[in-house]
Amino acid sequence: MNCRFLVILTMLTAPSREFAADPPMTARQAAKASVENLPMSGKVPPSKFLRISFAKGVLNEDFVMELPDQDSAQRVEVEGTRGIWSVRKRYLGNASDLVYITVNRYDFDAPPDGFWMVTSTISPGSLTISGTQGDNSNGTRVRLTQSKGTLSFNCWKLKQGAQKAVVEATAPTIRQLLTAHPNEMREYLSPVLYMLTGKNLLRPGAADVYRLFESIQPDPKVSKELDQILAKLESDSFEERVEAGKLLMGKGREFVLAAVRRDPSDLSAGARGRLDQFIAENSTEQWEDLPAARLDRSVLLDCLDDEDVAVRKASKAELEKVLGKGIEFDVGLEGEKREKAIDALRGG
Repeated sequence: MNCRFLVILTMLTAPSREFAADPPMTARQAAKASVENLPMSGKVPPSKFLRISFAKGVLNEDFVMELPDQDSAQRVEVEGTRGIWSVRKRYLGNASDLVYITVNRYDFDAPPDGFWMVTSTISPGSLTISGTQGDNSNGTRVRLTQSKGTLSFNCWKLKQGAQKAVVEATAPTIRQLLTAHPNEMREYLSPVLYMLTGKNLLRPGAADVYRLFESIQPDPKVSKELDQILAKLESDSFEERVEAGKLLMGKGREFVLAAVRRDPSDLSAGARGRLDQFIAENSTEQWEDLPAARLDRSVLLDCLDDEDVAVRKASKAELEKVLGKGIEFDVGLEGEKREKAIDALRGG
């Protein structure tokens, strides 16, 4: 066989980059290809879309957007959020009252170590929230399920296709799960919940901490301004009441403190309802028994991470009473330094 023939044969049989098979798509790429061309259902504010909260330790989900009765996925634009949302409503069997709703949020620009897809599934008797980080064979999978009065939290790590459980736990309430697995819940579940709600539902809300620490009092100027807004909520003018409601709902946590301390007995039903709504929007309702919460080490450690230094001071004082000794914690710490200091106390 001559050399020229060998060269030609080699060229014909050698693999060509031009004709080489494309690498398989990752789960993220496949999801992006499947949802980008879905029909658009509409644009809604978050309050008119999906509501998720923990009340008295259990998970509550309420899908409030009206959807056409068709078994097909649709895109939804949720105001003030990035990424892509999709919704699918299905009926189970022939019973039209059994509705199965799946909500997905995709952040295809998330970093490799960030969650790029979260899913909320509402079905009769069961609620599930899950999150995906990484690709087909590497990354993290998180799932929180509530069914038959029990919450189940599962987290798995994938490495080269092999799955390893980080935590598999069940409890009647979210507080019990947090007490048993505080680091895993905050590291893996918090970002998933945040993608769905825009809130850190595992951290006590402003209304919660101010109810817990009654010694913290509002600024008199803020209380006076709150009273002025409440007076407008009792106006005979519909337009003035609407504007006052919008103004109240846009206020920050200094007004939450004033609202929690405000005696509503002199208010009309309408004004009292808006005040209650404002407080509820700033609560994660994790504690039903406040006296017991003040004696709970895990609750007080959570409050050490509050953005209000007055809350951190009050929490430190209560924690020292519970432990019967002083603790080394600088209430002025911020960001990662504060988180590390609290983690050290959790491990102690």
